[in-house]
Amino acid sequence: MNYGEHLENVFSICENKSVLEIGAFHGYISQFIEKSNPHTYYVIEPNPYAAKEGVFFGTANDYYKDECPTVDIVILMGVLYHLHSPLHLLEQIINKSKPKTIIIENTISKFEMGFSKELYNVAGNAFSDKDIATPLEWHITLPQHYYNDVMNEAGYKTDYIISNYDHLYIDEDHKTEKTKKTCWLGVYTR
Repeated sequence: MNYGEHLENVFSICENKSVLEIGAFHGYISQFIEKSNPHTYYVIEPNPYAAKEGVFFGTANDYYKDECPTVDIVILMGVLYHLHSPLHLLEQIINKSKPKTIIIENTISKFEMGFSKELYNVAGNAFSDKDIATPLEWHITLPQHYYNDVMNEAGYKTDYIISNYDHLYIDEDHKTEKTKKTCWLGVYTR
């Protein structure tokens, strides 16, 4: 199976659902979400070079300042490890978007917690928020089991976890190139 086939399988749950994707960037993941035919599809993208028409341009913090719609599914693919407050974003999602399902793809932390400088970030840190005068240019990487604990405490059960991406090739023609070797993906529902 290649990574695209994996995404088609994961996002098949989006069919006829309202979906919010946070951090779409250039839309590689978005194409798989759109292919699943959601009935409503919202996208947040803070990077001005990647934002397209119909996309909320700004950070998740900008988005959640105003009244926002509730949705069935929120998708965070490669977003949380760019944030210095990933749990703050999850709080906003859970309390304001009120999704039944949250899909998270994140890096595997070799330590209990990773903490390092984010050189340039438009993925949602305060570094890119418009009303922050003194940005904190750091990000935190939490291990998978912390997210499992947090989501369970918030009333979500862990439906699906894949933590070994080594077998997912970029595509069938390039079997020597692997992708997402250091990532895990979790689907949480309530």
